[in-house]
Amino acid sequence: MNDSLSARNDVEPGAANPRDRNPDTVKSGERALDILEFFRAWQRPARTVQVSRALDLPNSSVDRMLKTLVNKGYLAFDEASKLYEPTYRIIKMGRDIESAFYGGPNFGRIVEGLRRETSRTVFMCVQNGCLVQCVAALPGENFVPALHHEGFTAPVVASAPGLSLLAVKSDSEVLDTARRSFRRNLIDQPSPNYPQLMESVRRVRRRRFSSWQALSSPDSVAVCAAVRVRPDQPPVSIGFVGHNPPDRALDREQGEARLGSLLLDVIARFPEARLAA
Repeated sequence: MNDSLSARNDVEPGAANPRDRNPDTVKSGERALDILEFFRAWQRPARTVQVSRALDLPNSSVDRMLKTLVNKGYLAFDEASKLYEPTYRIIKMGRDIESAFYGGPNFGRIVEGLRRETSRTVFMCVQNGCLVQCVAALPGENFVPALHHEGFTAPVVASAPGLSLLAVKSDSEVLDTARRSFRRNLIDQPSPNYPQLMESVRRVRRRRFSSWQALSSPDSVAVCAAVRVRPDQPPVSIGFVGHNPPDRALDREQGEARLGSLLLDVIARFPEARLAA
C-alpha cells in the first residue's frame, strides 16, 4: 500500500483535560508503573537508590512508593539486604487478566511463533480512539527502538495495525474515525482522501491482512492481521516487519502476499484465535 497518509504526531488529544485530574494521584500511578517497568528491565532485586537513580526520581518518593507496593503484596522487601523484588502476585494478576480478557495465552503464543518463524520484529497493537498503540513487542533483527517500542502510537488511518483493525468495522465507522482523525490534525495531509482510505480498507478485507511500506526503512513492510479469541472482545492487531525491497510494483505486491501468507499461516496454527476480518 502507498503510505500517502502520513502521521503528524503520535499523541492524540484526549477527551479528558489532564488539569482536571489530581496531579499527585496521576504522578503516583505513573511512578508505580515505572517501578514495575524498572524491575522488568533490571531483572534482579534492587535497592531504593538503584530504582531512584534509574528513574531519576527523588529517593524519598521512590521509597514511599516501594513501601506501598510491598504493603499491596506486589513487591517483597528483605530487611537484611534492603533489597526489593517483585512477588508472584504480579504474575497471578497478569494471568487472571489474560484468561478473562484474552482467553488465555493464545495471543502471546502467536507473537512468539511469528518471532521464531521470521526472526523479525513482531508486535501486537490495540486501538485507542483514533490511534493504535503497541502493547507488546518482540525485537528482531530489524528492530528500531523509536518505532517499535511498547507504548508507541500511530494514527489508525495511517498504519498497518490501524488498517487491519478498521477493516473489521463497518464503512460508516471507518469514515467516522477518519473524520475525527483529520479534525484532530493527526494526519499530515492538506485534505482528506476518503475514497482512497475506503479502497485501502476493502483491500485489507479481501486479503485478510494489511500492509504498510517503508515505515522503518526503504525496504521494509509491516504486515498485520486483526485477531480475536472471543466474539465479545475487541480484536488486536498482530504483525511483523518484513523485508520487501520496493524495486518494482509487481515484485512489491508479490512480496507483500508472501509475507501476508506467512502471517496468516502462523495464526491458523492456534485454533482458539480467529481472524476478525
